[in-house]
Amino acid sequence: MTEEVRFSENIDFQYPMKQACLKEIDRFCKHVPHGNARVIRCLQGKKNHKDFGKACRVEVQRYEQESAKDYRLNYKLYKACKADVGQVCKNACKLQEGEMCGGKVLSCLTENKDNIKSDACHKEVLYLEKMEVDDFRMDMILAEACRADVDKFCAKVEPGQGRVHKCLREVSKQLSPTCRLEEMRMEEKEADNVQFSISLLRACSGEKGLFCHDVQPGSARVFRCLVENMASADFGDSCRSVIMQKLQRREANWRLDPALRRFCRADVDRLCAFEDAERIEDGAVKKCMAAKHEQLSTGCQRELARSLHMSFFIWQSGGTITAPCDADIQKYCLPKAQGSQVPPGAVSSCVADIVERMMQAEQPNKQRRLQAGDDSDADEGSGSNNSVPSQQGRKERPGSRNGAGQAKLAAAGAAAAKKASGTKPAQVLKLSEQCYRLAAIAAPSDVEQGFDASTIAYSMQTALTLSMQRVEQATGLQTLRRNGQGAVTAISLTGWTALAGVAAFVLVLFAGALYGIRQYLGHAHQGYSLVVKSPAGQ
Repeated sequence: MTEEVRFSENIDFQYPMKQACLKEIDRFCKHVPHGNARVIRCLQGKKNHKDFGKACRVEVQRYEQESAKDYRLNYKLYKACKADVGQVCKNACKLQEGEMCGGKVLSCLTENKDNIKSDACHKEVLYLEKMEVDDFRMDMILAEACRADVDKFCAKVEPGQGRVHKCLREVSKQLSPTCRLEEMRMEEKEADNVQFSISLLRACSGEKGLFCHDVQPGSARVFRCLVENMASADFGDSCRSVIMQKLQRREANWRLDPALRRFCRADVDRLCAFEDAERIEDGAVKKCMAAKHEQLSTGCQRELARSLHMSFFIWQSGGTITAPCDADIQKYCLPKAQGSQVPPGAVSSCVADIVERMMQAEQPNKQRRLQAGDDSDADEGSGSNNSVPSQQGRKERPGSRNGAGQAKLAAAGAAAAKKASGTKPAQVLKLSEQCYRLAAIAAPSDVEQGFDASTIAYSMQTALTLSMQRVEQATGLQTLRRNGQGAVTAISLTGWTALAGVAAFVLVLFAGALYGIRQYLGHAHQGYSLVVKSPAGQ
C-alpha cells in the first residue's frame, strides 16, 4: 500500500494518464508544478471542459475510481486528513499494510465532517463530496449497493455530472432496498450545499449571482435565499421550476430539509421513529410531527412551521402534505383559477388570512364561555377543530403582519393570491379540521422570525469581517486569519488594533440590536414596487 500511496501523488508515476493527457496538461495545467497531486487535481477540475479529450477524461476517471477504493490512494485528502482520521474515524477501518478500506473511511469523513478540525481536511472532504455527486462510482459503498440497479435501469446513462444519480431517483420505488437507502443518503448530502446540486447550479447560475452573491454556501443558505426571491419578476422560469421540484421532494422526505433535519432529529427519534424507520417517501414523518406538534421542542416547532408554510406557498392539488386542504383551497382561494397554474404564494396568503379570521371569530365565543364558567374547551382552538396547536409565545397570527417581518414571500403571496382569486374570501369561512390544524401550524410570522434569526447572525459576522478588512487595508496590519482558500477563519487583534476591533464590534452589535428590535415591533420598511410579469397575450 505504501508504494501505491507514493504513486498517487505525482502524475509522473501515473504513466497511462500522463501519456493520454499530454495535450490537456499543456493546455490547462502548463504552469502547475508536479508533485503533491497538483497536476492531477488540475486535470480533475477541467475534465468536463468541452475541449478536454475523451482519452484523457477516461484516464482521469479511472484514477478517481481507484482513489475511491481507499482514502490513502487520494493523496491530497490522505495528507490533509491524516490527523482527523485518527481522531474521528479511527475505528472505520483497520489501517494495516496491504488492506483496502473500501470507502469506509471516506464515508466516515463525509458523515462526520462537522467534527473535523483541520481546514485543509474540510476542503478535501468538500471536494470529495463534489466528486461523489458528480459520479456515482466515486462513492464505493453506493456503487456497490447500486451495481445491479444501475445495470438494470441506467445502463445507457453515461456516468458524470450527476446523470446516474438522476436516473436512479426517477425509478426510486423500483430500486433494491440497499440502493434506495444509499441514494437517499446521497440526496440528503446534496440538500446541504447548493454546490452539490448540479441541476440547480446549471439552472440558477444567474439568479444565484443576482440575488444571493453574498450568501455563504452551506446549511442550505443559498437555496433558502433563492426560495425567498422566487416570486421576483427577474427570476427565471427554469430556475423556478428546479426549485419547485426540490421543494416538492422535501414534502415527501423530511430529511431533505437540512434545518428541519437538524432541529427535529431528536423529536423524530422520540415521537415518529416508526414512520422514519420505514424510509418511505410519502411525507409520513412530517405528518406525524404535525399530529404531535404540542410535544415537539421549540426549535422543531419553528422549523416545522416554516416547512409547512412553504408547503402552502408551492401548493399544488394533491400535494403530499397539503392534500387535506385541497377542497377548502378550491372553495375559498381559487374561484377563478381552477384548471390553471397557481402562482407561488397565492394559496399560502389566502389560507393564512382564513386562519386568522377563524381565530378572530372564535375569541368572542371563548370569552362568553369563560364568563359563563365553562372553560372545558378554551384551549381547543377554533370551533369544532379539536387539538389545534398551542400558539403560546406568538405575538401575532398568520397574515396579521404587514411590516418588515412579512418580507418577500408574504408580500409576493398576497399579490399572487389577489391575482389568482380575483375576489376576496367569502364572509363565512371555515376550514376542515385537518386542514385547519396544518394551516394553524404554518404561521408566516414564525417563518420570517426563523429567517431573520439566521440572517441577523450572518449579517453581523459579515459586517464585522468587512470592518476589519478595512482596518487591514488602511494600516497594513494583519487582523484576520485565513485558511488555504482565503476564507476568514478568525480575527486576531493586538495593541491599538484591538481597540479598533472592539469599536467595530460595538457598532455592528448596535446595528444588529436595532434591526432585531425593528423586526420584533414590525416596523415597515420603505415602500417598494412589486413587478409581476404576465404571460404574453394576457
